[in-house]
Order: sequence, then structure tokens, then C-alpha cells
Amino acid sequence: MRLFIALCFAPAMVEALDALAADLQREAGGGRRTRRENLHLTLAFLGEQQSSAPWAEAVAAAEGCAMRLESGRLGCFRRSGGDLWWLGLRQQPQLQQLAASLAAALQQRGFAPEPRPFRPHITLLREASLPPDFDAAAFLRQRWPRPLVTECSRLSLMLSQREQGVLVYRELFARTLPPG
Repeated sequence: MRLFIALCFAPAMVEALDALAADLQREAGGGRRTRRENLHLTLAFLGEQQSSAPWAEAVAAAEGCAMRLESGRLGCFRRSGGDLWWLGLRQQPQLQQLAASLAAALQQRGFAPEPRPFRPHITLLREASLPPDFDAAAFLRQRWPRPLVTECSRLSLMLSQREQGVLVYRELFARTLPPG
């Protein structure tokens, strides 16, 4: 089973992210948007695992509190078949602390931590080709002049699987983060 650990968003944030992805898709003249049901912030990608039990224990053990997340810049990872566009989140201590605590809990259960630093971002659009002179900062300022903001209070262990060719995420275990 393919697993990851994430913060999922309230419906209002999902709506805003989906609208932003649709605007970006129109600008690109194509690409594949992340399904609205799949919009999330990955804290740890676990990949293929035999069991979910140790990873649910890590979610339960991670120390952190509910937090307010705010959007930052729009960026992309360049890919040969079309770029992957994402919305970054502003760095904030509560999110960094939760990610670090989760990484430690995973490591205690035998999972090797990601060597790169945690850079919070939400995938919006895949396989997109925007013009070389596309100004992501100007696009975001013009279309979305105010940052997107949401409260996150649920840490979830998620299963990623294909069902009839569609990528579907299912929550296997979750816990509510206490107020900050």
C-alpha cells in the first residue's frame, strides 16, 4: 500500500485552491489539475508499505498543535513532459515543529527521514506548459491579491491508490491536533 501523512484542508480552502488551479490551468492552456478531493499538504511521503500500523503510531506520537496556514508563492518543478505547479506556504514555527516531530516519530519506527529540508507546498497542476516569460508572482498578485488562509487541526495517515484509473486518497487514521 502506498502511504503518506498529510494535513487536509477545510472545504473553503479546498474551494479556493481548486479555483486557483483552474485559473492556472486556463493560463497554461492545459495540464492536469489535482482533484479537489486530493488537495492536501504532505508532511511525509512513506511510499509502498506492508502495514499502516507503525505509521499510524507515528501520527499519534507526533507533537504539534492546530495552526493557521497561509499561502506564499507560486512555483514549479520543471519536468520534461510538462511542469508541476505548486502553491507554497509561508514558513511558520508550528508547522516546522510538527514536521520535525513527525520525522522523529517515523525514524523511531524505522523510516529513513527525507534528506532535503521540509518545504511546504500544495500541488495544483501537473503536465503544464506555461510560456517561458510567465510571471508567477504577477499572476498570483493579479488573480489572488490576498493570501489563502486556513486553520488545520487534523493530522492524517493517507492511502494513495488508483481506482478505475483515478488517483484516490483515503484516510486510514487521523488525530485532532490540540489548540495552539
